[in-house]
Amino acid sequence: MALRTFAVVWIAVFGLACSQETLARRHFERGQAYLAAKQLSEAIIEFRNAVDRDERWGDARLKLADAYAAAGEPEQAFRHYVRAADLLPDNPQAQLTAITYLLAAGQYQDARSRAVRVLDKAPANVDAQIALGNALAGLRDFSGAVAALSRAIDQDAGRSEAYTSLGRVHVAQWHTDEARAAFEQATKAAPNSISAHLALADFYWSVSEVDRAEASLGRALLLDANDLLTNRTLAKLYLATNRPAEAERHLKVVAERSTDPESQVSLADLYISSRRFEDARRVLLPMTTRERSRSAAETRLASIAYSQGASTEAHRMLDALLAREPNNADALVVKAQWLLGEGKPQDAWESANNALAASPSRVDAHSIKVDAETALHRPGDAVKSLLNILKLEPGNVDAQVRLSSLYLARGEIAAAMHTADEALTEHPERLDARLALVRAHIAGGDYKLVEPELALLKRQAPASANVLVAEGTLRMRRGDQRAARDAFERALRLDPKSREAFIGLTTLDVLQHHVTQALTRTEFRVSIAANDPELLLVAAKVFVVAGDLPRAEELLRRSIALDPRGINNFALLASVLTKRQMVDAAITAFDETARSQPGNIAARLMSAILLHAQGKLAEATSRYEEILKADPRAALAANNLAALYADRGDNLLYAQRLAESASAEQPTHAGVRDTLGWVYLSRKLYGPAINEFSKSVAAEPSNSLYQYHLGLAYIKSGETDHARTALQTAIKLNPGLSDAKRALKALGA
Repeated sequence: MALRTFAVVWIAVFGLACSQETLARRHFERGQAYLAAKQLSEAIIEFRNAVDRDERWGDARLKLADAYAAAGEPEQAFRHYVRAADLLPDNPQAQLTAITYLLAAGQYQDARSRAVRVLDKAPANVDAQIALGNALAGLRDFSGAVAALSRAIDQDAGRSEAYTSLGRVHVAQWHTDEARAAFEQATKAAPNSISAHLALADFYWSVSEVDRAEASLGRALLLDANDLLTNRTLAKLYLATNRPAEAERHLKVVAERSTDPESQVSLADLYISSRRFEDARRVLLPMTTRERSRSAAETRLASIAYSQGASTEAHRMLDALLAREPNNADALVVKAQWLLGEGKPQDAWESANNALAASPSRVDAHSIKVDAETALHRPGDAVKSLLNILKLEPGNVDAQVRLSSLYLARGEIAAAMHTADEALTEHPERLDARLALVRAHIAGGDYKLVEPELALLKRQAPASANVLVAEGTLRMRRGDQRAARDAFERALRLDPKSREAFIGLTTLDVLQHHVTQALTRTEFRVSIAANDPELLLVAAKVFVVAGDLPRAEELLRRSIALDPRGINNFALLASVLTKRQMVDAAITAFDETARSQPGNIAARLMSAILLHAQGKLAEATSRYEEILKADPRAALAANNLAALYADRGDNLLYAQRLAESASAEQPTHAGVRDTLGWVYLSRKLYGPAINEFSKSVAAEPSNSLYQYHLGLAYIKSGETDHARTALQTAIKLNPGLSDAKRALKALGA
């Protein structure tokens, strides 16, 4: 009986297996028919059903991959091609197709191993030799790559792919002449190969031979006027060389013949950039009815509305899209751009960060984060964002130049020089890279090194306001105020909006006691740049020098409203209010603002600073603590609270954390560095204290208090000679500094 039961079960299982095999075969055959008819969605369903019923059926898996590739789903195609190759180890074409995808994905070691296995069985397989060469090139084994590709050429001298791959290996090694010869030989070996002409065009373009690149693309177009890649590349070249009308013709060809929504998007983007909004709408509106293209079309329609001044409607359109697709990276980036332009850096940062959570490789989102972090006075974060860009695009010269400038703003002169030098080495034609290097050398005091570089810049760009600003800065550093003024004035004539030229001239006016001239220039500048917080701060300083404290107060309040994370604007406003004997009234007004606007950190901070200035230290301490609970990154609150604790000699470990946090937010601010040094000194960390005080002195050598603090730190560390020098300098700067005199007397001086 047991035997009979087993037999029945075995027959049932066998019958099920036969049934599954039959069903798999039927799905496979239907998939073949759909694929032949280019009904790709139906073909994918049938092939998936076939492999679900027989997971080890390599041919069905291969066809499923083909269907995904034809449908424009490369990720799915990649996965199934690799799996099919695993199931079909003796099928060289399956292996080679998988290798193609592996190379595109950067999985060079796997690609190499598969190519070697194919060659073990078929040493004369030219495609496998080429694949091996490409894999070895990806692994940076250039000599091995050249050897493999040379073998391919020896086996079949008519294969243009071997020459183009060899050319790319030479490009990677900076062997320009050898690369040129290989790419040109590819077109001779296969004059009717579109890909060979495209590869040659790409090479010509990379070495700035744009005319030759265009001619090579023209020859490719003669072979097939409707080839999508040729038309796309020509459009890209025409756009890069500012010929949108010629680009339009090729983008239209691509849009008409490609099923990829990106082709219509590219044409619409051309129209949008040319402000041909109605033409763009004609392309985009039909796309909103198709699922694959709906989101891209809606994003651009919102951008058109925004460009035409309908910002409320544009935000509504984009928010509706994001409510449906909260992780749509394109829409999040566009929203971030708008918010940044609207003066909402924190909101812009959050939107850009959300875009990166959805798509981590978005360079544009990282770039928006840099702008937002700079506006939010978070230079350390901005540096990290730029470094992330350079991880994604190591040769991004724009990111390198910005990083050098940011390092310079942070006082990291060596890093600024190194980064600018890297950018200039890779892109010697880029004037902004050379200018970044010049600025870094000026900041480092390397004036002799700067002169020849500056002379070269002036020859290459005689009408550049930025170059003239650099010259003015150098001349002012070297004490030649007349030459500095001439350079700044010429820069301002070329670019009336140049903040640096304005600041340079205004500084010279104040130094030379031309107060009326400074006031006239400042009023004009404020009228054309009313929303620039840094410029408003500079303007306020001019009015303080001129004795117009009400006007200075007005400008400082506007500066704080625009930039509530600054430090100097708060400090100067407190000084102005004190001079005007308006502290009590101001505290009352700021407190009322804080009550009516609970999120207004600036008002709460201003009240705390004024209480601090009045000597009401307990109340100021309490308020700083409350501010930091609401905003842990409020650098000025952290700095001032750290100073209060250090002065009292309590909570010193917490004071250190506060001061270090403030310094991370404001790394170049001399006062913040001085506070950190004072906390270190209070904790008997004399080496770190000397380091921080030295940085404060380097930033503001004429500040007697910083010199005095440095002298105290040297005394505590036993370096009496250095202490004596610092204290003498402090007294020379401020003869009334009695604490410094007592310290110097104690040294026996």
